[in-house]
Amino acid sequence: MLRLGLVGTGRFAQTYLTPAIRSASGVRFRSVLSRDEERGRTFARSEGAETAHGSLEAFLGDPELDAVLVATPDPSHEELVLAAARAGKHVLCEKPLSISAASARRMRDECRRAGVKLGVAYHCRHHPAHRKLFDMIRAGDLGTVLRVRTRFTIQAKDASNWRARSPNPWWAMAAIGTHLVDFTTALLGDPKDVFARFASPVFGAENEEHAFVSLGFESGASADLEAAMCLPQVPSRLEVVGTKGWVLSEGTIGPRGGTMLVNGMLLHFPDGDPYRGEVEDFARAIAEGHEPAACGATGARNVEVLEAAKLSARTGRLVAPERG
Repeated sequence: MLRLGLVGTGRFAQTYLTPAIRSASGVRFRSVLSRDEERGRTFARSEGAETAHGSLEAFLGDPELDAVLVATPDPSHEELVLAAARAGKHVLCEKPLSISAASARRMRDECRRAGVKLGVAYHCRHHPAHRKLFDMIRAGDLGTVLRVRTRFTIQAKDASNWRARSPNPWWAMAAIGTHLVDFTTALLGDPKDVFARFASPVFGAENEEHAFVSLGFESGASADLEAAMCLPQVPSRLEVVGTKGWVLSEGTIGPRGGTMLVNGMLLHFPDGDPYRGEVEDFARAIAEGHEPAACGATGARNVEVLEAAKLSARTGRLVAPERG
């Protein structure tokens, strides 16, 4: 039984993560860390955690704590992940792993040195529709995948979100585009080049409200990703085309639900919690001694692609992602 603690008591954690922890097989909700200890105690009582702490030292010093789920703003990830690794705790970190590739690589390397698992919370990998898609590709049902297109949009009210300005380097790409990059690279591998256009046409935000990113691969495959914080929230869309077949899904890049057309046959996915799936995958990786579905190396490569996209958008050039 993995004894898991949560860092971060915001709305996202309460809506998606604590239900996932409570319902996950092989996981026990051990503790909560909050800067406001009284808020932490209240949160722990309402969400089913056994205890709460107001300091990182007390939280990580708990001998009954095995692993940590980091659900705080992106700029704080590195400090928390490094501290957890040095305390011998496994870490599942919300996406993106960090705000720079150099930082993400430090996190990856420190967890390796400490001998702890580092996972990144890319829940879209665990949606039932996407698990079926991965199974189909492994079985060769689509042949060789040559083309992927994804779209995910959200209509923010304004640019008050903390990701819309520095020290955060991305808004749309960090909030949702990182999921599209992860899903695409899970299908096609690491891209050899990136071309991107970033814009802030509605709010004039410091960071991009709308991102369009094209990825090229050594295999000859290509992918287009669209992420926006300033457009109506239409159903997310995923298109995968191979030499033997095609898949078109709507609404599956998200918390749950959606439909998927497989060579014209319509499939519905009303159930399943991908957040529970990511927690269970992390717990299994620790118990069985293998890497999580999205490991620290995966998270670092994702940030390298995000950095390449920002450089391409600024320069108007095709950019090869840095590797480290």
